[in-house]
Amino acid sequence: MKQAERELTIIGTGGHARVVIDAAELTGYRVRGLVDLAYTGADEQILGHPVLGGPGLLEKGGITGAVCIAVGDNRVRRTWFERAVKQGMRLPAIVHPAAVVSEHAAIGAGVFVNAGVIVNAGAVIGDNVILNSGAVVDHETVIGDHCHIAPGARIAGRVRVGALSFIGIGASVIDGITIGEAVTAGAGSVVIRDVPGNTTVAGVPAGTIR
Repeated sequence: MKQAERELTIIGTGGHARVVIDAAELTGYRVRGLVDLAYTGADEQILGHPVLGGPGLLEKGGITGAVCIAVGDNRVRRTWFERAVKQGMRLPAIVHPAAVVSEHAAIGAGVFVNAGVIVNAGAVIGDNVILNSGAVVDHETVIGDHCHIAPGARIAGRVRVGALSFIGIGASVIDGITIGEAVTAGAGSVVIRDVPGNTTVAGVPAGTIR
């Protein structure tokens, strides 16, 4: 990467931003600083990096180089991803060097892949997705835009996960399942049948709770 391309501004200042800083630095980015979406004007540093200001920086041309939307909430992350795209900002995928991503997988813009993740051949990861620590996405599975696959979640082959869905920590999805948009699969749940959109499921096997 050229020097300018190595610069990264992180949008968000919560716990997930700290994880992104770690991975970004390990992959050769220089973190310029962070944008606090609830900025109060106070001086602050996170892991040695300055908080540059609030959301207005996106509209004022105060952001240069690449950006990463480090926000865990799917809908909030989608909003800021779309704003960044509208402003013409570059949104690279950040892949921790301790992740294993097949060269035959497709990774979208703004994706974050944390340590211990495995993405197998033929998998397609949509834009602005979080694949968190130790998650597994097996062959030919498609993860829709703005999803969050939590730590230790295991998704078998040829699964379809709709946009904005959240697969909770330690959850498992058997092969060939279709999960609709904006679904939440609770922590430790085992999904063995298709799940319609805008549904929350939990348990072993996972059943609908709303």
